[in-house]
Amino acid sequence: MNQKKFANIVLIVLVVILAGTVGYFAFVKKPTPSRDDSGGRDLIADAAAAEVTVLSQAGNILKIRIDKIREYSRHPAASNPQLQANDTISVSFGGWKDNFLGDDDKVTCSAGYNKTPKPVQPTPASYPEITVSEKYLSHLFGCFVEECRSIGWSVEFYNPTTTVIEYECIKERERGTPLPPTLLP
Repeated sequence: MNQKKFANIVLIVLVVILAGTVGYFAFVKKPTPSRDDSGGRDLIADAAAAEVTVLSQAGNILKIRIDKIREYSRHPAASNPQLQANDTISVSFGGWKDNFLGDDDKVTCSAGYNKTPKPVQPTPASYPEITVSEKYLSHLFGCFVEECRSIGWSVEFYNPTTTVIEYECIKERERGTPLPPTLLP
């Protein structure tokens, strides 16, 4: 009778261990890979904000030196070498990113007025020419698997010309007061 009880206890312990193992693998959350913003595919990619110097340019292909890495995001499954300061790499130039600066600290509104950005007249974007030996703040994106739109590093430079957003004081409107035609959507 003791052997029968012992066998039942061993069987129950084995069932509990098996159920725990299955439950662990079923409910443990796995890390989510990066997503390509265009197709929703899983991509193994790196991204970095870095200060770089342009060493040479041939069309849209630039040779740059990484002077300082400000921020780096690395995919856990990446197998490509991680960028480091003083690395020299070839990149595909993807365009310019605009910089904005608000002067909201210069404007103080009286009671009954709200601080709002002044309307901005659209102007054609003016971007500088890329200059060899010039330093730029950049956003780098590296993808090294077949599913990428382009394999390798691509770069966007932050426009060194800052657009200043000016603020003004606008009188608060009372509830039920219609919006003026210039503020209608």
